Amino acid sequence: MSEYFPVLNPAEPGMDENHPGHEAWTERQMAWYGVSISLWKRGLVRVVVPADGSRGDLVEPTGEGRAALAAAGA
Repeated sequence: MSEYFPVLNPAEPGMDENHPGHEAWTERQMAWYGVSISLWKRGLVRVVVPADGSRGDLVEPTGEGRAALAAAGA
């Protein structure tokens, strides 16, 4: 899932550690990791291929996850 975090929360042009928005951007990135962990803890996603050092875990929704998406109209 972490491959989507920069898409969901893109960095501003010229973003580096000295950029005025860097701290807020980093906090939003970390929040996405929290969401990812929450989905897993709630049994809404499962790991189908573990991380290998070059990419993160590959996950898919569980039956409960699909039901939650359907109930939310997604």
